Amino acid sequence: MISTNYILLDNFDGIDGNGKQLDFIKAFPEQQVVLGSSVSLPCEITAPGMSTDSVTLILWYRGDDISGAPIYSIDARSRNTPLESAKHFIADDYEGRANFDITVRPALLKLSPIVDTDSGLYWCRVDFRWTRTTISTVLLSVVVPPKRVIIRDATGIELKSIAVFDEGSDVRLFCESIAEPIRLVKE
Repeated sequence: MISTNYILLDNFDGIDGNGKQLDFIKAFPEQQVVLGSSVSLPCEITAPGMSTDSVTLILWYRGDDISGAPIYSIDARSRNTPLESAKHFIADDYEGRANFDITVRPALLKLSPIVDTDSGLYWCRVDFRWTRTTISTVLLSVVVPPKRVIIRDATGIELKSIAVFDEGSDVRLFCESIAEPIRLVKE
């Protein structure tokens, strides 16, 4: 019987309880991206210490739990299926927005356009034919720009055009940003 242990952690950084880097987990730096733009999330798909080993399965997850359905996967477990010709499966929420480039190292999950619910921790699990499974993680933060910026003078009056002030005078301006309320996206 095969037993599978899943990691259920928030913002896991690949460090164990003793401060040691786990060799099967690669934590990439956090990425920040503006709403509507694109991002490339890295995944290490080279077998550690055994360059001749081949990838059989790649699973991308978003959120704290990697035991559910993946958002993107590549399955090369069929006999003699090279990774380059393996079937790609994309979750409905990412259909038409996600593409996984395995021709570069590290490989890149490309998302475009970015939506506000794309924020979160991404996990890339890579299974090899002979080598132990590896995991890459990257935290993605989506920056939502303000819908409107209001500049007011010291009396609270909104400045709708360029204001003229005497040289040497005290100028106090107040900036107000109108944006969507911040909401935490949690799986």
